[in-house]
Amino acid sequence: MPKIKDTKDIIVGYGEIGKAVYKVFSPYYKTEIQDRDIDAPDEKYRLMHICFGWSAAFEREVQKYKKKFRPQYIVIHSTVPVGTSRRLKAFHSPVEGKHPHLAESIKTFTKFIGGKNTDNVADIFRYAGLKVQLCRKQETTEFAKIASTSYYAWCIEYVKEIEKLCNKYKIPFSEAFTLFQKSYNKGYRDMGNSEYQRPILQPLQKKQGGHCTLPNLDFLDSDIATFIKKKNML
Repeated sequence: MPKIKDTKDIIVGYGEIGKAVYKVFSPYYKTEIQDRDIDAPDEKYRLMHICFGWSAAFEREVQKYKKKFRPQYIVIHSTVPVGTSRRLKAFHSPVEGKHPHLAESIKTFTKFIGGKNTDNVADIFRYAGLKVQLCRKQETTEFAKIASTSYYAWCIEYVKEIEKLCNKYKIPFSEAFTLFQKSYNKGYRDMGNSEYQRPILQPLQKKQGGHCTLPNLDFLDSDIATFIKKKNML
């Protein structure tokens, strides 16, 4: 498919998410990159993709790039506290999927876009081959991403506790949990109730790692976040 000649977009932040977003969109649109070691041309862009991680300076940095690149639209792909995108007059579209295969994940998962009047941005995404789900508020997609990673963090801690109990009772985790949960999931699938499916994780008796589960707990004001942080001594 040919690139669109009359538009130019920019990706700010060229880490794992920024590289994935570039891989997805650059075959369809002229796309520049702005990163610590890469300076994009100082000109007006149609769409600015924000792909750098959250920090106390996040909003200030977005405002700086907004002034520099004068985008018509801003889409924040980063995980941010609820309310951030609205303050920045930006849309929010969280990235879901498997590290490090995020480009493939973006193409596979439905890309949620939160904000008012998202139709034009949705069309930009659709032309790049993405499946899109529109939400009326940026807060919806901001919280959805936080809730998603926090749920995964909760499940990780749950299976760790179950393995400890299996060891206490001297019973095999693979039978008492893994096989039992697989049978449970199959039974409900066969009954036509796939909504009752449960994740089947393998326990790792160490602190959680990765880019998402623990850092994103800072955005969740809940006893769940407190419990998981305590279990990982944060």
